[in-house]
Amino acid sequence: MPTGSQTILNIDTGWRYVIAITGTALLAIGIFLVVKEPKNSQAKETTSNDIIRFQSEQEYSQYMVKKLRGAKESVSDLTYEGFPSGTGKVTLFFNSGDRDEYLHIIEEISKRVKCREIIMFNGKESRISKAKRFISYAGKFYQLAGYADLPDNAPPRHNFIIIDDEVFLKGVVIRQPELVDYYRNFYDELWRFATPIKASTVENLELLEIAEKKMVERQSKQ
Repeated sequence: MPTGSQTILNIDTGWRYVIAITGTALLAIGIFLVVKEPKNSQAKETTSNDIIRFQSEQEYSQYMVKKLRGAKESVSDLTYEGFPSGTGKVTLFFNSGDRDEYLHIIEEISKRVKCREIIMFNGKESRISKAKRFISYAGKFYQLAGYADLPDNAPPRHNFIIIDDEVFLKGVVIRQPELVDYYRNFYDELWRFATPIKASTVENLELLEIAEKKMVERQSKQ
């Protein structure tokens, strides 16, 4: 150790600088870690596979078809959104080929998997023909229920389909469990108040007959 007081003073001052610099560095590191932690958590949330967005309609359709074919527990389809003539696309079908493939798949998987559909006909021939086809040819696990048509100027409705634990919207698939549960509970509530059309061996074709009359009326006016 040095014996001169001046030398001791210089060394003591030097150590003070070292301690001050070290403390400042540690403080900066601590602040950085505290600030950075929420950002890391947020990054994990946004980069997870809880929500899948597809680059193209074709990719979305292919993924939907794959999941439909491999459905293990249930399919819940909500088909009651209305579009003005000539505008908009439904949730699943981007062309006639998509629709035909969907019809074939439902007919097949409804022989082994619970398939429910809630429909609002809106006087649409495609929906009427689909309902008739499924009532006649779908498997024993297919069930259909519906709601009376709303006026054309009614607020927008939503179409979606739940395949096992995934929700399919327009070009987006949701896997996040809490969101899936929300859509599943929403669907169950709609199903509870819907008018049964086909459930097990019970058939009630009143809504279908009304839809056919409306379709004929519209066609006669064109």
